Parts: sequence; structure tokens; C-alpha cells
Amino acid sequence: MGTVVEHPKIKAALGSSPFILSVGYFDKFLGPSRIDTFPHLGEIDDPINQILKDTFNTKNDYISFDFPDFYAQVMKFPLQLPGIEGETLFCFIMIRDASLPKLGIAHLKQIKDLFLEVPEADLLKPEQGIYNPFFISIYKRFVEKKQPLPLELFSHHVRAEITTIQGFCEYILKNYRHQEEIQDEVYNFIELMLESCYELSNVFDELA
Repeated sequence: MGTVVEHPKIKAALGSSPFILSVGYFDKFLGPSRIDTFPHLGEIDDPINQILKDTFNTKNDYISFDFPDFYAQVMKFPLQLPGIEGETLFCFIMIRDASLPKLGIAHLKQIKDLFLEVPEADLLKPEQGIYNPFFISIYKRFVEKKQPLPLELFSHHVRAEITTIQGFCEYILKNYRHQEEIQDEVYNFIELMLESCYELSNVFDELA
């Protein structure tokens, strides 16, 4: 059995912030490089730097990493920066507590759109606080306005109701299938309800 690696700085940060957001890029000479992180964690090489390395070692634009206490969702995309030959690969890493549901692709694209509002000429200048407006806008969406999460929360609540209806239908079909006092029309209706529950669950799975 492998040893479970603890990440106390990550756990501590997630205890006071709903997320950790890190921005990185692939330097043609230095390789995967972290630009900035919110909240600031100080010098931390693991696991964010390792996530960066794994991100740029895959061709996928979207990658998800699962840890015992948290998970990381990464979106990677190329940008053409002024004065630099060829495209530069950027990515952001969204880290959240493992008890929270993962963000859908649509929400990650919203974060990317906000990232693209950072002036291209300043993307590699974190020492000037260039990324502060980006981090603040994401924080406001999560904590104050909660704009990226309505579908996630809606999905959670509706799934609970669907599960209740689904369980009721399955219970009736299993335990009262051969009761003469229940007409076939009622069974047909319950089966239709059950099929609808399955279809709705599949829709939410696709949106997640």
C-alpha cells in the first residue's frame, strides 16, 4: 500500500478560501513555470509544480487530478504574445476541497475568458500585480455573487429530488409488481417516471 502524501499548506489555504487558483505557462527554456497563485502560498513546490509538469506533458486541454483531500482542474490554452515567436502555452489550475463537486467545462471556460482580459503584453509580469484583478474577479464570483456555481448547486439539489423519486419508483416496481389492486396503467406510469429519472441523471452527468 502506497504512502499518502500530505499537503498541509494546501489544506490550510482551502480552510480559509473556497479555492486556490494558480497560473502557469510553458517556458521554452525553463519548461513548466508557475507565474502566480491566489491565495499566495509562499514557496511551495508540491503539488502545484508537479501538476504543471503533468499538465504540459499531456496533449489534453482539460485535465483533472484527484488527491485525498482536494482535487485540481486544469485548463490549458495557447496564446500569441507580442515579441515572442510562436504560441505560448498557458494554463490555470483550480484547486478545491474534495468534498465539493467539480466545476463543469462551461465554468472553466468562464474563468479562461476572465484570464484573457489580462493584457497580453503583461501576462508574464506577476511581480507588478498584473493578475490581481483576475484573481479578485474569480473570488467575487465564488464568494460574493457565486456566479460560476448556480448550475453546480442546481444540479446538486435537483439530483437529490430525482434520487428520491427514482428510489420510490424502484421500490414500487420491486415490491408491488404483482399486486392485483394496482392496475397496469399505474405500473406503466411509474416505469415512465423511472425512465425520466434516468434520463435527467444522464443529462446532469454530461453537464458536470
